[in-house]
Amino acid sequence: MYLAFLPIILAIIIIIITLILSLFLIKRKNYIDIFEKSEYASLWLRLIAATIDIILILVLFKFIKFFLLPDGFFWEILIGPYYIWFYFAFFQSSNLQATLGMKMLRLKIVDENQEKIGFWRASVCLFSSSIFSVPSLWMIYSTIHQNIFLFEYIEKTGFYSPSLKEIIVSILTFIGIFIILLTKRNQGLHNFISRTLVIKNV
Repeated sequence: MYLAFLPIILAIIIIIITLILSLFLIKRKNYIDIFEKSEYASLWLRLIAATIDIILILVLFKFIKFFLLPDGFFWEILIGPYYIWFYFAFFQSSNLQATLGMKMLRLKIVDENQEKIGFWRASVCLFSSSIFSVPSLWMIYSTIHQNIFLFEYIEKTGFYSPSLKEIIVSILTFIGIFIILLTKRNQGLHNFISRTLVIKNV
């Protein structure tokens, strides 16, 4: 019963932490022109890098769960968010300036002066992107569990009609990401909040 409220509690915590960090811990600077031999990373490269990271996260978490965590869904829910937080914030604030997926595609995350970001700025970037992605992912998860015969219905009819709530949440989620296609420096809303850029070495 209490687990049903966990996503809501986590979402509220994420929003509060993001606002606190972005308001008080990020030093705001003026954006400078991009360096030579660099370009702003495209949405598609960033999505590929994110896909690689998700695969790596899942593989590493399976390893951690098998060797280090006690059995039980509770431990996955408890440890999982912190594991994801550490993965992104650690690698993006390290000398790599990128997650492993980003590094494979020669991408790196920087601040307005194209310098290395700190752990807290990387955290803000992750938390603010979670504000846009977590609601949609949770909506999909809830829909599947609330509609036991959903997959059978799709398989038989070949069609699934989403509710208005699902459509609205999905639109709000993807606007936050897909404005990368429309902005001058290829920034998503989470990049504006954390004042970060993702660039590619050419």
